[in-house]
Amino acid sequence: LTIGTTAITGGTSGRLLTSGTTVGELTLGTGVSTFLGTPSLANFNTALSDADVATLTGTETLSGKTLTAPRFADLGFVADANGNELMILDTVTSAVNELTLANAAAGTNPTITATGGDTNIGINLATKGTGRVSQTTGSSQVWSIGPNSGDAFTWSLQLNGTTTLAVNNAANLNASSFSIAGQTIASGSFGSITLAGNTGNFGRVIVSASQALSGAGAVNVTTSVTKYTSTGASQALTLADGTDGQIKIVVHVVDGGSGVLTPTTKTGYTSLTFTNAGDTATLLYNTTIGWTILSVNGTTITP
Repeated sequence: LTIGTTAITGGTSGRLLTSGTTVGELTLGTGVSTFLGTPSLANFNTALSDADVATLTGTETLSGKTLTAPRFADLGFVADANGNELMILDTVTSAVNELTLANAAAGTNPTITATGGDTNIGINLATKGTGRVSQTTGSSQVWSIGPNSGDAFTWSLQLNGTTTLAVNNAANLNASSFSIAGQTIASGSFGSITLAGNTGNFGRVIVSASQALSGAGAVNVTTSVTKYTSTGASQALTLADGTDGQIKIVVHVVDGGSGVLTPTTKTGYTSLTFTNAGDTATLLYNTTIGWTILSVNGTTITP
């Protein structure tokens, strides 16, 4: 390369002169000399590499760079230090919704927010195979569900698109069927709930499901309360074996005669007779001795 009367060759330095004034010094490496002698993309990349310039095919470490809108190929990925996939980016045609990640100052939490053009945007967490989403923090940590404190909300658990458990900010629990420690509690079913090792005040449990029984028939073991309406004299009432520890309450709510309850398995009595409205019996089931009487109100006990 000759500028003016000065020849510049690989590995040499020359001076750029303008109107007799030196304005700088130019040093060319062997890569530039090679490219100038034989122009090609490979020689051009080599020339740039000699000058510590990032290239299309080179492997460089960048630092202090600001990326405004970098683009990734469909299913391209961010790699870890070993070149392994850390996060894969999947392109969706005409996408308008996305995730926004925000860090946080001391005392506050980082956030993952659904943002975009739609008014209402959720976030889907999709596992693979039999994998599941797990909380891996310490045992003292809890899940916090709902909006800001005091705001109204309803949290729903859906299985295959059907709501099976819903909790709202008034602490009301609504469910057609759910399970606690393997004990299934279905709509219209008493089930059983065990609170083991609780030495504090757990508040109260309200079971609102009840059976309405009119006339002779079976007092069920799937609700905690049976409301009996008598429609004749000495109507036969039966009660099958229950679950160990189960409590059953029978209330005579409408007096149209009387009913005689004879449980399948029992201890300490033969039958219970409900004659007047308001007659009540509370029974406890034990797998060994059957139904025993905890209390009665107006009900006649036949030994």
